[in-house]
Amino acid sequence: MGNATPRRPSRSRSRSRTHFSREGVTVLALAVLLGAAAINSGTNLIYLLSATLLGLFIVGWGIGIVTLSGLRAARRHPSSVFAKERMSVEIILENRKRTFGACAVRAREVGGDSDVGGWAPRIAPRGSHRITYRTSFPSRGRREFDGLEVTTLFPFGLLKRRRVLAVKTEVIVLPEVRPFLRERNLAPTGGKILQRQSWVPSDEEEFHGVREYREGDNPRRIHWKSSARTGNLMVKDLRQRKRDRVIVILDSAVPEGSPDTLRQDLERGVVLAASILHDAYRRGRAFTLITHVPDLADFPVERGRAHLYRLLECLACLEPPKENRRAAVLRQARLQVTEMDEVWFLSLGGIPSGAGGRWDTVDLARGEDRGLLGKEGGSVGPARP
Repeated sequence: MGNATPRRPSRSRSRSRTHFSREGVTVLALAVLLGAAAINSGTNLIYLLSATLLGLFIVGWGIGIVTLSGLRAARRHPSSVFAKERMSVEIILENRKRTFGACAVRAREVGGDSDVGGWAPRIAPRGSHRITYRTSFPSRGRREFDGLEVTTLFPFGLLKRRRVLAVKTEVIVLPEVRPFLRERNLAPTGGKILQRQSWVPSDEEEFHGVREYREGDNPRRIHWKSSARTGNLMVKDLRQRKRDRVIVILDSAVPEGSPDTLRQDLERGVVLAASILHDAYRRGRAFTLITHVPDLADFPVERGRAHLYRLLECLACLEPPKENRRAAVLRQARLQVTEMDEVWFLSLGGIPSGAGGRWDTVDLARGEDRGLLGKEGGSVGPARP
């Protein structure tokens, strides 16, 4: 997958803040107690100890400010990733100070998990440090990284200095792609097995000549004139026409007030559509997608990995229209579909009368997609061109 264009190292747009660490609270309480004891007893040595402990906070506060000043950050990651796929993210911290280094700096994503990020032991003056971590996203859509939080406890661990660097980037999470089990039957939730017609209809055969009879050949295909002329049984060589184009039609309308289960059915339909498109790409077929995102998506029928990613990004950003626009989808389908196309119509409830007789129809609301996809456990999509 292509890398997202790294943003120019960004200045902090948030005020820096300083907090006491747990150890700092303990040392501060000890310094206050020693100060109170020195006032009561008038002992100079206790005054000196209390002042020394308080001096650690003043020195630590100043060094913390110097450590995080002059820091800039950039983030690099793929521009798109499949759902549930591990993605590598690289954070580049740059120290623009000419004299002082930056020590014990921790960087993590704003609002992210505490484990998302890493440490920079020391960043030399005019130097940089790279931090790499891996993450994943459970579902499709656009995901934004808002900013980077850099913190340090240097030098004494008593004060925690914090800055937020505004480094905004975006990644498109493509729908999960799973193995498409083309030869399996549909198994609705009711338990009844529906026999689907083959993806190549038996009546779409063309004559390629005659050949000698082989065991298992259909006797109805025996060519009697050729058999009489040669003295051997000859049969017609009928070959099925190749359906070279795959068209996926996704009925994505989820009207307002629909139950949450309908939205879940749509998400399953998106995964199924992505898996069918990937299967067509893998078999070298030309393919396209017809759906609403929420406007009607109109893509040409093409081959190739770049075309596959255009369609997957469309599915990643799909937002269902509020009203039912199935009629517009069917009109667009009739303009593109020919008799020799392999057509999959994925419906959220009922199969319309306008669906072609040779279309493979899947009613998602009835669970007819179950059994069509392989086991979950990560996407099988190709690398981005």
